[in-house]
Amino acid sequence: MTQTSSVATSVNAGDFRVGAVIGRSRSMLWRHFPTFLVVGVIASSPILLPAFTQTAEPADEEILGDLLWTTLLIAPLVLFGTIGQAVVIHATFQDMRGGSIRSVESLNVILRGLWPLIGLALASLLTLLGLMLIIVPGLILWTLWFVALPACIVERIGPWTSLRRSRELTRGHRWKVLGLAVLLMIGTFVGSWVIESWVTAATNHIVGVASELMWNGVWTAFTGITTIVTYRDLRLAKEGTDIEQIAGVFD
Repeated sequence: MTQTSSVATSVNAGDFRVGAVIGRSRSMLWRHFPTFLVVGVIASSPILLPAFTQTAEPADEEILGDLLWTTLLIAPLVLFGTIGQAVVIHATFQDMRGGSIRSVESLNVILRGLWPLIGLALASLLTLLGLMLIIVPGLILWTLWFVALPACIVERIGPWTSLRRSRELTRGHRWKVLGLAVLLMIGTFVGSWVIESWVTAATNHIVGVASELMWNGVWTAFTGITTIVTYRDLRLAKEGTDIEQIAGVFD
């Protein structure tokens, strides 16, 4: 039996704590920062498309076209983000079970099971639209489906089964999971606001875009780590299943 890493310890059956999840996720990100940064930046790369194709002062008749163009660009951003988080989740899980992180190996594993991830990307797109249009429904969906992606990867189940599995695991802990979702959302918006208000204003558009890409890369990786740590802790709290039992699916 392999020795599990520190990120997978200090959790008791029946216990689920937001602070512990954030702390272990931060520790995992820091220990493998270069690897996860590269994965996150690649996953966030579609944000470069609107940044370098938008005009400085669009005419009134072009606004509808720009909105349609932006909407179309959301789809690859969500798909890339889902795949990027899936790679981070698989790599993090390997570390949690005492293995080593190999991003290329994790990418190969994820691409072999791409179709279920496309289904979950559609669910993520629905959640994102809910957050953009009416915040509360988006937060509800995000809370219910918070651990759908790690469930899909670890348990090797389809997208709809993964969504149902996430609803089961979050039941009884949804206020805490909602707190995690809100913290992640605040981090996204605060980072974007700081970059737009300070970095871009103090430098130029190119530096601002590069800074936004880096921040989104970090936050994409951190979100993926947080979901797999949450998934592990929820399974331990609700089912008493520890990391070695969960990891059996990869053996």
